[in-house]
Amino acid sequence: MGAIHSTNFTENLYANIGWRWKLRDRDMGKYSDDQTEREYSIYNLQNKRVVVFRARALPGCCGVLVVYYLRPSEIGSAMGTFKKTLKLIMKAASKAHFGLVMLTQTVDSTGDTILKAMSTPVTWTNWKTKNNINTYQLTTEKPKDLEDDDEETFDGE
Repeated sequence: MGAIHSTNFTENLYANIGWRWKLRDRDMGKYSDDQTEREYSIYNLQNKRVVVFRARALPGCCGVLVVYYLRPSEIGSAMGTFKKTLKLIMKAASKAHFGLVMLTQTVDSTGDTILKAMSTPVTWTNWKTKNNINTYQLTTEKPKDLEDDDEETFDGE
């Protein structure tokens, strides 16, 4: 199930990228045996990479998308690029039926500043790097194709 959601996430990123941007994705190859883990890069019309991030379904829960290494380049506004990329990720995640997107950011980084306005983080210390990290959980909007699905769910009785 996770692989299906991940494929749909990638397809929805491509479908929603817009004409001013180019999206490229690749699997993690020798770095990961997980077929759902992908790296995404967004380029401007001059073929300069403006942002890179990785995403995968949370192992054991196909409804959660984990996004990490979301890093805007030095081209343009890092804050603006982060916001636009996050909006694109949330839209594609919703359309791929992910109900939750999880991200981590170093405390007081560009992304952390933006995410604090959207969600209350869980703060912890990465003992390898000694950095303080905030973990965010962002719920997605209900996908349009499920809006008129008012059937009751199976309750086991």
